[in-house]
Amino acid sequence: MGEATLSYYYPFSGFPPELVRRFIREFLDHGVDRFVFTCSMVMEGLKDPAYLDFLKGLSKELQVSFVSMHAPFGRAYDLNIPDTEDRQAMIETHRRAMQVAADFGAQTYTIHVGAYHYCLEGAELAEGREKAFAALEQLVPIAEKTGIVLAVENSFEPPNAAREVKALITPFLSSP
Repeated sequence: MGEATLSYYYPFSGFPPELVRRFIREFLDHGVDRFVFTCSMVMEGLKDPAYLDFLKGLSKELQVSFVSMHAPFGRAYDLNIPDTEDRQAMIETHRRAMQVAADFGAQTYTIHVGAYHYCLEGAELAEGREKAFAALEQLVPIAEKTGIVLAVENSFEPPNAAREVKALITPFLSSP
C-alpha cells in the first residue's frame, strides 16, 4: 500500500508577503510542504496575477507545492446556480481557476454542487440537479485538458448529499 499524501488547508491570502513566507516556514519546520490552494487564494490570484507570481516564486524558493485547489463556491460559483446569465461567468471562473491549478501542479480541483440557492432561495432540487449536471458537462472536458481531477464535494444539504453527488458524477466516471 502506498503512503498517504497529506496537504494542509491554510488561507494565505490577505496577508502581507513576508507574513506568508513566515507562515510557510513555520509549516516547513513541522514537516509540512504540501498545501491546498484555497478558494480565497484563487480568487485573489484571478483578480491580481502578481499574487500568482508571488506564490509561484515562493513555491520555488521554499520548495513547497500546492497539490490541490478548492474551487470558488457560493452564490455565484456553485454548479447548480439557477441564473442563466450568471452560469457562463461561473463556468469561465472555474475554467480559469482550473488552469491556475494546473499551472501550480495541483492534482485535484474540489468543487461544490451548491446549497445556497436551494437552502436560502427555495430553488427546486430537480432543477438544481439539471443545472449541476450541465455545468459538469462543460467542466469535465476542461479538467481533462488541464489534467486536473474534479472532486465534487458532498455535504449534508440535499443538493450536496452523498447520494446526489454520486448520481451526478456517475455519468462521467469514464473520463480520465
